Amino acid sequence: MNRVAEELRTLTIEELNQKIDEMRRELFSLKLNTATSHVKNFSQFKKLRRGIACGLTLKTEKTRIEFLKLIFDALNAGNEQAHE
Repeated sequence: MNRVAEELRTLTIEELNQKIDEMRRELFSLKLNTATSHVKNFSQFKKLRRGIACGLTLKTEKTRIEFLKLIFDALNAGNEQAHE
């Protein structure tokens, strides 16, 4: 796993949203710089696109896990009430 993925994995969903927005702004800025001037490091495009994709994937995973926890907790609460 690369450094970006490890860093993103530790973030909460809200922090992931902020980081994804930040990377999108940086990619947009890089695209503007390419159109208006010379860019020295074209590998930044690939790194940013992959970082955004990784962030979105992790966000989806974390959202699904939270949703499943809510469902599991609701089912357990329902089972506990039925046994009383």
